[in-house]
Amino acid sequence: MKPFSRSIIELFDGKKRYVIPMFQRQYAWREERQLSRLWDDLKTKAERRLENKVTTPHFMGAIVICLLPTFGRQVQAYDVIDGQQRLTTFQVLLNAFRDVCRVGKSEFADELDKYIVNEGIMEDKTVERYKVYPTQVDRPQMKALVDAGSFEAVVAIEKAELGKQRTGVEPIMIAAYRYFVREIAKFVGAESSESKPEDRIEALFHRHYPFWHLQTDGIWQLNGPAEIVNRPPSATPTLTELRQNHVRGGFATPIYKALKADPELIGIVARRIVDAHFPESIRGDVLDAVGLAQVEVMGSTREAQRRRDPAFRAKVLMAYQYRCAVCGHDLRMGQQSIGLEAAHIKWFQANGPDEVPNGIAMCSLHHKVFDLGAFKILPGTYQMVFSQHLNGSEAASHRMLAYHGHGMILL
Repeated sequence: MKPFSRSIIELFDGKKRYVIPMFQRQYAWREERQLSRLWDDLKTKAERRLENKVTTPHFMGAIVICLLPTFGRQVQAYDVIDGQQRLTTFQVLLNAFRDVCRVGKSEFADELDKYIVNEGIMEDKTVERYKVYPTQVDRPQMKALVDAGSFEAVVAIEKAELGKQRTGVEPIMIAAYRYFVREIAKFVGAESSESKPEDRIEALFHRHYPFWHLQTDGIWQLNGPAEIVNRPPSATPTLTELRQNHVRGGFATPIYKALKADPELIGIVARRIVDAHFPESIRGDVLDAVGLAQVEVMGSTREAQRRRDPAFRAKVLMAYQYRCAVCGHDLRMGQQSIGLEAAHIKWFQANGPDEVPNGIAMCSLHHKVFDLGAFKILPGTYQMVFSQHLNGSEAASHRMLAYHGHGMILL
């Protein structure tokens, strides 16, 4: 088990779904005991942002999830072992927030929809489009919230299909949605000479802006009105404030002058950063992506300071009997392996050791794809899970997706 810190937006960002197992209880959070406390905290933080005061993130507690095996076009899925009440509550809140934004014709409605439904290619859209897929008891309520499109439509579906007399199940999730719609609408529509409804929506939505937070590193500076740029780092302005005040950012003056005085320094710095943080197989791609030609760098780098084991490749290839652990590629010329490499599980640049347990024999194609993060290997089962974003011709896709869900070749 590995702990990670994630915001709600990050938790629901991208193509993924959280499945509530059958053994979990029905959704049970109510206004008096849980929802009002959660909303009061979120509203207070949003109000402090509107007043340009320092805020701390809302702590939602631990959520324990377990990756489920998926195949072909299936959306990556996780079993929710613990935290399903909180996870479901935030999904209900996002639905309510989206529907309030739709009433006000706010552009944030479409933005919020990205964190509610999955889009694109999938095996079964009737199931996999939902970010949170509750147990059978709660499922009709979640589908109504996601698909109805408005508060009025949800109320109509509740009356016609989801009432307790009809289903035998109290629609607690719909009640939570009603509560959040009421409170969010009240907050957004509050009369204020200091902020507009769109400002209040943005303060509630609140995303992390690297443009603002990069200045804490000392190499980035912002230019704009003093009342904006002199705020504490944690008092993040809204996107509207940054735009209306024409705040601009760039390198700190000494760094900018140094780069202007010696244009070759840009390539040197870029190469040293890439060498220190990326494996050799994808360094050229990273530099090309930002429009910088590869340059030779004199002097020591982080990688040069750590001595590589020259026997690492030979040891790893021998351990895997000189064939790719993904596809079985074992082409040789005489005794010389062709196109077979030793991939690091944990990158050498991230202090991964040059030891056989940290290595996998792979053909050059699968090595590069692995370093790009296009597939991962599940611990314990050694199953390979390929990214849904891989695409190409049928033949090219087959060379990757044909191994999705298969185990590595270990012997």
